[in-house]
Amino acid sequence: MKAYIRYRPLIRNLRSTTEITDEGIRQLLELPMIEQEVDKGYEVVHEGDHPTRCCLVLEGFAFRYRILVDGSRQLVAFNVP
Repeated sequence: MKAYIRYRPLIRNLRSTTEITDEGIRQLLELPMIEQEVDKGYEVVHEGDHPTRCCLVLEGFAFRYRILVDGSRQLVAFNVP
């Protein structure tokens, strides 16, 4: 499975933290997946949005933040591959 190679880190993580079966892995890889390269500063989801898909960082870094009452950003999480 070509997709298995690309998503090997995700699958390795799932196997180390859950009891996912080979059938579960197969079903995961059959889900519709779209790879999208984004530029620095691109906002994947805005605060208050109701996302309809999930995102997985394959390369690079991303972070989540909240807007504070004074308008500044508070980083709340870093997302790494």
